[in-house]
Amino acid sequence: MKLKLTKLDKRNTGYGTWKFYVELKLLDKNYGVDLCNVREWCWTHWGPSKELDAYHQHDLFDGVSCSNPRWCWQHDEYRTRIYLRDEPETIAFALKWF
Repeated sequence: MKLKLTKLDKRNTGYGTWKFYVELKLLDKNYGVDLCNVREWCWTHWGPSKELDAYHQHDLFDGVSCSNPRWCWQHDEYRTRIYLRDEPETIAFALKWF
């Protein structure tokens, strides 16, 4: 797995909500395992979240929104990314995965 950290700007989806994203280049047969490990670590470290395209849909489960303010992810046929709110989340992620 190869990781690339990028600061978002106005050209990026998620700009204004997220400051950084980590692009996961899943290069080998461990594709699904690597993605699941990273996403599970984020879920355990910061709590549940949801995919980027559903993030602003404020559906409630038992009165609690599952839109986590610290992270979310994007996974489609073009990209696999973890979006991070700010520097503290980015530092924690980098210490674990880089």
